[in-house]
Amino acid sequence: MFLLKALKRDNYRCVVTGSYDGATFQKRRKTDPTFKVDSTQFTQAAHIFPDSLNQNLTWSDDLPGKKAEYSATAWAVVQRFGKVSVITESLNGPDIHRVENVLTMCLSAHELFDKLELWFEATNVPNTYNMCSNDEGNFELVNPPVLRQVTLSSTSDLIPLPNSHYLRIHAACAKVAHLSGAAEYLETILDEWEERPVLASDGGSADMLSFLLARIPRSNGSPTRRRTAETT
Repeated sequence: MFLLKALKRDNYRCVVTGSYDGATFQKRRKTDPTFKVDSTQFTQAAHIFPDSLNQNLTWSDDLPGKKAEYSATAWAVVQRFGKVSVITESLNGPDIHRVENVLTMCLSAHELFDKLELWFEATNVPNTYNMCSNDEGNFELVNPPVLRQVTLSSTSDLIPLPNSHYLRIHAACAKVAHLSGAAEYLETILDEWEERPVLASDGGSADMLSFLLARIPRSNGSPTRRRTAETT
């Protein structure tokens, strides 16, 4: 159900490439052989917070390395910033699959997103994001390519957009994961932030979070962002 709702909301397209969903394309062609689109890709429901965060946010031997790393990092960030309720209340149990926590993505982009190698960087324009990666070459792994800037929208007022706060936390975790020595520095840096342990609900703490993350020594392959361009 959540997959179909997200797919409908996202206009049956991958949100980062704009390609039409392959399964929907096949279905449409059965009733209309003349139906055509610019490009097609098979898509999946990409969770911003993965299922593993719903399992008491503990390490699981069944998780792939990067997804387990994301789960551990995300839990540390959420817990330390006093936002445990983001998971325990709004994403508890089956609610982990609510459409606010799901985006429609093609398989290759979904893989990068789950591995924290692709993330959404918020802009000053509501629901508009620059697509970022730890390696510019990762964008070449997706064809058609990932759009350099995307604006999330819904085809129905009844289906909410992906939660911007969830995307902000995912982006923060991705940045931390790709900073050299992040595991040993993260706790120390967060310990220095005792005066302001809780993120503002309106996102007003974003600059402070960015400042803290910037203090962690960077590796040679620091996160990069593609040049901003209009979404086509």
